[in-house]
Amino acid sequence: MARSVLFICTGNIFRSMTAEFALRRELGTGSAIRVSSAGTAHRPELTVREDVADYLLSLGLNVSSHQRRTLSSDILAAHDVIIAMNSDHQQILQERIQRHVPVFFEAATGSPHDMPDVDDLFPPEDHLSAAAREHVKKTIDLIIAETPELARRLRTSAH
Repeated sequence: MARSVLFICTGNIFRSMTAEFALRRELGTGSAIRVSSAGTAHRPELTVREDVADYLLSLGLNVSSHQRRTLSSDILAAHDVIIAMNSDHQQILQERIQRHVPVFFEAATGSPHDMPDVDDLFPPEDHLSAAAREHVKKTIDLIIAETPELARRLRTSAH
């Protein structure tokens, strides 16, 4: 069974954070599996957007305690299961640690498709547009929907 899981995205304020909190909830308080997240970009000024936090709270995930982290060698070394939220993070990890890690959907369902960020789809001036907000909600919904299967796989894996 996995002992520790690390989710990686760019800023650690949306996708990887959502996966961390969703998996932690799914595993339950008595789980022996530690769950955390980090971002590839060193952007300490980033914070969780209010609409993201509010939507997650409406789904029962209170992320107010989340402190974003920048990925480091120490963080990587402390986890035996590493999951990238998108193929660009997967490539960064391949370069840094010479190890293939799955993207979220690959780890959860076996299907290696990407989970684009708001930055991937919208110019900066449109990050708070209705379409961007809808993308955020759909991404959160997808992560939460696939988390039970990911938890099942992690509990039964030989890691």
